[in-house]
Amino acid sequence: MLIPGIRAFILYLAMIIVMRMMGKSAIGQLEPFEFVLVILIADLISVPMEDIAVPLYSGVLPLVTIMFMQIVFSWLAMKYKKFRMVLSGQPSVVINKGNIEEKELRRIRVSIDDIIEQIRIQGHANLSDIEFAILEVSGNISVIQKNTESKQKQQLHLPAVLINDGVILKKKLEKLNIKSSEVDQVLKKNNITDYDQCLILYRETDGSYYVQAKEKYLNRKKVN
Repeated sequence: MLIPGIRAFILYLAMIIVMRMMGKSAIGQLEPFEFVLVILIADLISVPMEDIAVPLYSGVLPLVTIMFMQIVFSWLAMKYKKFRMVLSGQPSVVINKGNIEEKELRRIRVSIDDIIEQIRIQGHANLSDIEFAILEVSGNISVIQKNTESKQKQQLHLPAVLINDGVILKKKLEKLNIKSSEVDQVLKKNNITDYDQCLILYRETDGSYYVQAKEKYLNRKKVN
């Protein structure tokens, strides 16, 4: 009865040692190749832990091999930028000078809702306050605000997306008591004649609107 426990303890220690030697990045925000390594480690450890007929070295040896692979790959990624780009990818600018980069969102297959969610998590309620937003290789979004000396907007309303990629969210309009005629008027002021031409319409906390047309129409944004 003690053998499975002893084996699990030994494998646990081996895994902790390997993870520590792999460096802080392996136990912090994982990049793609590091995430793959962690999954492999978990799978390799589980086999000798569950089956006492499997020798311990069959779990420890692959662990050590993976550790050295990660160390070598990390060194190469640090030394050679092109290797790092192939291994981990590169950051993507999703908001550039206040404009949402529609083509980049489609290329990386990330929705506007995902971007707005990450921005809100960081405590930014208004899109018009953001100069740049960068999707890092770790999956997090870095936000650079516009001039911080500018007057902060009043917190009068709950921010909400009203038009998302050409689709008007009617239920949300009803919930927020916003008339479609008001939406039409905002779009008209921004030279947008149809919902399908609008990439995003976002009601901000002070009641103003962040508007951006799809790239093939205007490729401009304007705040009213």
